[in-house]
Amino acid sequence: MEGWGGENLELSFRAWMCGGSIEIIPCSLVGHIFRKKNPTKFVGGTVNDLFRKNLKRVAEVWMDDHKNLFYKKNRRAKTESNYGDISERVELRHRLKCNSFQWYMDTLVPNMFAPFERNVKASGALLSSSGKCLAFSSDTKTKERETLINNIVAWIKNYATHAGMKSLVVGISGGIDSSVVSTLCCKTGLPTYAVSLPLHNSNQHKELSQVHGRFLQAFFSNVHHITLPLEVPYNAFQNSLSTLLPNIPITEHAFANLKSRLRMVSLYSIAQSKQGLVVGTGNRIEDFGVGFYTKYGDGGVDISPIADLYKSEVYSIAKTLELDLSIQEAEPSDGLWNDARTDKSQLQYDYDILEQVMKLHENGEYPTDELKDAYNKYSKYHNENKHKMQPIPVYKVNRDRGIDEDAFNGA
Repeated sequence: MEGWGGENLELSFRAWMCGGSIEIIPCSLVGHIFRKKNPTKFVGGTVNDLFRKNLKRVAEVWMDDHKNLFYKKNRRAKTESNYGDISERVELRHRLKCNSFQWYMDTLVPNMFAPFERNVKASGALLSSSGKCLAFSSDTKTKERETLINNIVAWIKNYATHAGMKSLVVGISGGIDSSVVSTLCCKTGLPTYAVSLPLHNSNQHKELSQVHGRFLQAFFSNVHHITLPLEVPYNAFQNSLSTLLPNIPITEHAFANLKSRLRMVSLYSIAQSKQGLVVGTGNRIEDFGVGFYTKYGDGGVDISPIADLYKSEVYSIAKTLELDLSIQEAEPSDGLWNDARTDKSQLQYDYDILEQVMKLHENGEYPTDELKDAYNKYSKYHNENKHKMQPIPVYKVNRDRGIDEDAFNGA
């Protein structure tokens, strides 16, 4: 076991299944103390990450076929791949001639029903006469999120079907937006190409992208997870620009946006080859608020399923979809910089603040003193990036009078 979590289960299973015993000692006192804050830093992730890894170790070593029942309830554990080497524990179990986990169930909890397929005569959703699902939701907001998810999924599928497209293509960065969108695409049932596009971004971003790719593969048979490294073509193009344009020094920002545009070209190459739609991953704040995206980069898409959702709504959907906690808790980043700078470091404010001032701006309301600076910064971004949010300007010819002479005379 690593760090903290799951050791109580491991000790119990090992003691019972390998011939030991658990004794109750009368009049004994056991003190169990929890600190308000853990004084140590866990190597390899958060407490939740380590807990999930340890639970998977327990399941893989001791639970035999019953581990699949555990994975049905804990999807993130099923897709966890970095849980260490368990060969020594498996060998220990073999050497001690430990009993099976079925023996553990039959001996300790003989009346507990294990819902294996061989024991289940019927399965599925319970529906009312009106076709409504009878599954219990703990609160109204959960039901609303589930309805929103179903509506977006239906919208994506309907659009693709009417457009005569056969597949969906979406880039997955490991961020919250692309993870939500790719999951919604998979839920349509259409062939979905989830593409990881590593390109001089941080190791954390690369790993989170792979984590989500494994998540999709574990739960959707219609997904194709592709990893397409773009460092070589990017380096070649960057060097060519610098050589061919010696009198026009290309800025760092331009090269950063080149990454996004190269990813767009790659996604469209796959989409055209698979008769698919490129699905956008921008949210409402990025696409219509501050314009925080690359024109003809991540902004170059066919449809945008979450472009009308605020960032807080995206997080709510991610929670309902049970996406990996490491993705839900990661600091948002556009993945365009080698130093792994965050969205907050570039925009100067968290998305929750930007969401508040965006709503004020949309409603024509004035901010409080506390939000005034953020409001002004939002307004500046919004005005500077309007050209991204509006249709491309097109000169209109007055065909009733032929060629518009005024256009040539400067009128």
